[in-house]
Amino acid sequence: MANYSQTSFLGGMNMAVDDSRLSDDEYSFAMNVRNRFGELTPIKRPLVINTGFTANQRFQGIYTVGDFIILFQNGDAKYKHRLSNVWVTLWNASTEPTLRMSATADFIYVQAVPPGTCSFAYKAAGTSEQITLDTSATKLSKTVAAVVVQDGVNQPNLINFSSTEVSATITVRKAYTLTQHGTTLTDPITKEEAVQREYVPIGKQMMYFNGKLYIISPDGKAIYHSVSGRPLDFVVAINTDGNKISSVEDDHGASVVGYSISYEPITCIAPLNTESFFVSTRTASYAVTPDYTRTLFGEPMFTKKYLFGASVVNQYSFVDVLGDFAFIDTEGLRSFNAVQQLRNEGRNSAFSLKVAKLLGDVTQDTKISAAITFDNYAFFAVTTVFGHGVLVYDITLQKFVSFDNFTKDDDTTCAPIVQFTKIDSADTHELYAVTMHGELVKMWSGIKYSVAHMQTRAFSTGDSRVDQKPLFLKALFTDNKPIESVALQIPWSTSVGNLFHDGMGTGTVPVFQTPPTTSTSPITITVKAIPYTLAIGTVIRFYGYSAVSGYSIPNDLDDSLDGTFELTSAAAVGATSLVGKLTTKSFVHWNSPAYIKYDGGGTAYCTPISNGVLAQSVAAKTLPAPTFAGMDYTVNYPAIWNGENKLYSLMFNFQSGRTGWKISYTLKWDNAATLSIINVETQDITSKNSLMTQAYGS
Repeated sequence: MANYSQTSFLGGMNMAVDDSRLSDDEYSFAMNVRNRFGELTPIKRPLVINTGFTANQRFQGIYTVGDFIILFQNGDAKYKHRLSNVWVTLWNASTEPTLRMSATADFIYVQAVPPGTCSFAYKAAGTSEQITLDTSATKLSKTVAAVVVQDGVNQPNLINFSSTEVSATITVRKAYTLTQHGTTLTDPITKEEAVQREYVPIGKQMMYFNGKLYIISPDGKAIYHSVSGRPLDFVVAINTDGNKISSVEDDHGASVVGYSISYEPITCIAPLNTESFFVSTRTASYAVTPDYTRTLFGEPMFTKKYLFGASVVNQYSFVDVLGDFAFIDTEGLRSFNAVQQLRNEGRNSAFSLKVAKLLGDVTQDTKISAAITFDNYAFFAVTTVFGHGVLVYDITLQKFVSFDNFTKDDDTTCAPIVQFTKIDSADTHELYAVTMHGELVKMWSGIKYSVAHMQTRAFSTGDSRVDQKPLFLKALFTDNKPIESVALQIPWSTSVGNLFHDGMGTGTVPVFQTPPTTSTSPITITVKAIPYTLAIGTVIRFYGYSAVSGYSIPNDLDDSLDGTFELTSAAAVGATSLVGKLTTKSFVHWNSPAYIKYDGGGTAYCTPISNGVLAQSVAAKTLPAPTFAGMDYTVNYPAIWNGENKLYSLMFNFQSGRTGWKISYTLKWDNAATLSIINVETQDITSKNSLMTQAYGS
């Protein structure tokens, strides 16, 4: 007999080598799990948000600025505060048609910039390449803090939020053109009349770096840059009076001091942790450095250094991973430092080697690839041999830990993700994504847990003369728990007055049916818009109480008084009515929170794999729902807590399993339980076994 165990999963996912050569804490593959604490914990499903904007229409971008989320669709824009449920229109065809962006642009780009810091008057120093400051002259108006919005076609828009509060005022206007630069205008943002020294050219991708705003030209082949300390002032070329040389943009606009690095269009521009910034084209990547020893009109000229032939697919696929810069290119994942040090342009760099087989020969699409860092993880939305999903890299462990397929609450899979964005403030951490089919999802905020899947390392003696026959696998699941979420509330209506007590003793007095009551046929109740997709059979729990007089308080300590409503028809996100059967054990307080509850039960499935081939049919075991038998608050000390049963040890028997030189196992479970330990027992099979069997038989 041979006994194997896997008591820690900190080694992460490794598909780089034969699975029989993995270390004791590694696993071959996993879906929808995290392992930061040495156990495999399922993740919650994404919450689909499809109200407040045009559903199923492709997004051109999603961005967060402070606590605000901004969405772009069909050239229109909406925003909402994270604490608000209401999407507010920034511009569309009916409200602000002059602010509309291109409806056909693949992406709309956004960059937030701080207010300008430089306000001294300056002018060109004759025919030299320098400028001089005129401290005796009236100071220039500083450029404003704003969110710059570009589509490569239209004059950019500027968005200004007065604060980060829900009640913040929002101002939107067009950025000033070269013609408007130096003219007297009343700025809607500052509400002040002044000579406006602002000019922002039309462009695409943007980057704010070391006091300057950089913009990629509409054709993608030049880098425009602003005046240092004035992010919204691109009039670099000035005369000896300190004014623009002319209003002819082709002659004296941003392009005359722009910098080009290649014939190919630029796909990504991003800051590095040096004095240089990163620029990628369709065929190569470069480090570009502002050179302040060579200036033109007092602004730096640039030098470039070729880095490598790998390139970033788009502006949203470049992230910082503990000082390394990881990105997605058309062939897979690359690590900036690894490629630079190893001089290896292939996928087999130090960063991505362990998931190279998962990426295979798949070509990454420039329109459905994205990356972001969040909660000390790096997420890469890529296309793999298993389809589109998100590779999860744990920055703390420096390991790939999972491939997430993001199944929604209605058991369908999210369309390919095109962009991530996050709110990462002092009091909240939220990650959002948009898909190519026009879905907006808030990650890990659904009511259900995703189905977790893992494939163990292969267990083998290491001796090619000895085969393994699987006997059983024992899996310890911990922290099994029910799923419950405050999901809806029932406003008062006379249609439900005979079933729900108002609990306040005011208004129209409802006619009560004597509890307990069970509706014999489905009834319809009105609810506030629900955030989840709810399937038939979903049970909703309401607090109950025994008194019927006014001002009674629901008893949330006694589950025996609760009422339930079981859906007989499915409900979509945003539904304002539910159809189902009501059961009351007491009177139900109609205006108290209602809880959608899943009892936490589930099923675990296990299949052995012999020499890389599924060895037999799937074995299934029930993960019972945890039970609760706690103490009432009136109990007297001493008392012992009778907690819920959260631990389950399941044994999967494979006596008829197929032998092989190496045996691995797949495990899948569909509830919130954590996989903690795996113990495996196999029988060694050698050429002597047959003779021994005959000897014992005689």
